[in-house]
Amino acid sequence: VARLHLIDNVLGLEEAEKFFESIPEDKRDDSDLYTTILSFYTRSEKTLEKAELIFQKMRKLGYLSKPCPFNHMMSLYHQIGKRDMVHQILSQMEKNNVKSDNRTLNIILGLLAECDSSTLDWRTSCEMAKTYLKQGLVVEAVNMLHRAEESVVDPDSKKYDCKQVVWERCQNHNYDGICLLRERAAKRR
Repeated sequence: VARLHLIDNVLGLEEAEKFFESIPEDKRDDSDLYTTILSFYTRSEKTLEKAELIFQKMRKLGYLSKPCPFNHMMSLYHQIGKRDMVHQILSQMEKNNVKSDNRTLNIILGLLAECDSSTLDWRTSCEMAKTYLKQGLVVEAVNMLHRAEESVVDPDSKKYDCKQVVWERCQNHNYDGICLLRERAAKRR
């Protein structure tokens, strides 16, 4: 795996492919080897077909037990705008009982963040803000809170309480400007 990475870094993808292909099939018994070549193919839409073939081969060999290969495919599909394929990959993860990791969550959050704010309800926006905070992404959390506040009309509602809690968590992160952002949001109401 280290040699494959080195070849890719120094000589490029074409040489890394040649090296991978030079390894006899019976010696390619390492899921990390397949995950590595998959990571190379998922960098560009130009190698989408090769990525899909490697992913299918990994499925056939039973190498899809960790989130990493799924994350690589989801990242590529997200990058090229194939949301339906991201959902299919997530379904496959679930079907294979593969637990998501931080990268999986970040991919999902990225997809949700791209949604039109009218398609996200206040609860989804609040949950996304909380998740961003857990990841230490305070700016993104604040942006989500602004989106959530667009749907709040009544400051006495549960929606408002939820966002208040998340705002307080943001402030606990000692992020410069949180108070200013919060004041601006309050003026919008």
